[in-house]
Amino acid sequence: MVVPPAVRGALISRELGAGEIFASISVPMLVTHGRDDAIVLPSMAEYTLSVCAAATPSWYEGVGHMPFCGSRPIASTASSLTSPATEACLIPTRQRDPR
Repeated sequence: MVVPPAVRGALISRELGAGEIFASISVPMLVTHGRDDAIVLPSMAEYTLSVCAAATPSWYEGVGHMPFCGSRPIASTASSLTSPATEACLIPTRQRDPR
């Protein structure tokens, strides 16, 4: 596990007040989530979908916390994303810099 237990505990115990913010969103929002995510539970995506009328679900069965990593069909869909996290996952493991 990369995230220290104390940090995970703080994340789990915090109270989020995002409902009002999500409810105010009027532009389309895609909520993508792996059904087997054990880090951010699927119930968080379900909550977002329940309070945001502009949200559309994008569920990945049999996929965990990083739907864009490890699955070629999903990775090809995510290839338009440009964040360093997604770029790192889209590079095949054998081509990654070992540093």
